[in-house]
Amino acid sequence: MLLKKKIYEAFEKGEKRVQELGVFPSTWYFFFNFKADPFKTHPIDPLERKNDEKLFVNRMAELEEIAEYVGMATRATHSFNLAIIGAEGIGKKSLTRILNAYAQEKGYYGMVYNVAKDEVVYPKDYEKPSIMGPPEENFLYVIFEGTEPIERTKQYIQNFVGRPNIIISLWTPDQLLDDLDFDREIYIYPLKAEEIKELVLLRITNAGGKKDTISEDALDFIAQKSLGIPKLALKLTRYAFELAFRKRQKFIDMENVKEASLRFGYETDKEIKLTTKEREIIKFLLKKRHVSPPDLAEEASLDRVIAWKYLERLHNKGLLEKEYHGKTTYFTMKEAVVAKMQLALYPRR
Repeated sequence: MLLKKKIYEAFEKGEKRVQELGVFPSTWYFFFNFKADPFKTHPIDPLERKNDEKLFVNRMAELEEIAEYVGMATRATHSFNLAIIGAEGIGKKSLTRILNAYAQEKGYYGMVYNVAKDEVVYPKDYEKPSIMGPPEENFLYVIFEGTEPIERTKQYIQNFVGRPNIIISLWTPDQLLDDLDFDREIYIYPLKAEEIKELVLLRITNAGGKKDTISEDALDFIAQKSLGIPKLALKLTRYAFELAFRKRQKFIDMENVKEASLRFGYETDKEIKLTTKEREIIKFLLKKRHVSPPDLAEEASLDRVIAWKYLERLHNKGLLEKEYHGKTTYFTMKEAVVAKMQLALYPRR
């Protein structure tokens, strides 16, 4: 009878819980009493989500400088070409989405355009012509996201040069070419350890959680392994919470984040020694990301066996993941490694 009693109590608990939540609490974040997934890595955007502004952490100097240039454009008689440069996941889109939100509120007429997707991000209701490329109107500012392919972005920038506006484009350090010139380059650097910890705690409390859900040493570990990159910090924290959920642990400790770090390839803070040839291959992988030995052999003029050995060596150093498609082996750079290599191999020019 005790078994029956416990099951009936669980039935009733489930009825009450779904009445309170209004949804089926089947995902990991309900286990921690979060209202939603606190670690989503979409850009902070007050136009899309009003609560995003409170998640903004310590980029005011950069944001103010960009905003000042936009203000200058209201009195300028010619265009100004501004590049925002930083490693993948460092928060470039968040900066410009916040800027765009308040420029819209100010009444400035601007556009955010994604080159890779060939779409207008803002204004939302804009009816884009069917031809490829951004509409060439008299925008005060034009922000280019998703700047691959680079040659197409260069052409789009050129189309706006000469007008009284500001052209803002977002780049990772490995994308910059010698023939890509800007009037001003603003580099976005990794956050400090305390800022990464603040970011994680803000995400937790904003979702309805409590700061004491995660230990201080676990936060220190996340700050170290994420290399100061917000996207990596949020993803690593999410992995740790998901692992704790599977174990039905309500508290995130050092063991959770260590396990998550090992499982998802975040063990990248150790000094990685690369030969000159390996550095060249890494630079190729940053552009290609997913390659086979024949791909590398063709690009680097290597024998296929030699190309395979180089990729295998980088895999053994923990930089690449390996998967098989039929008889072909493909190597992919780990996400955490991408940011580390961008920071290490492409110092500020």
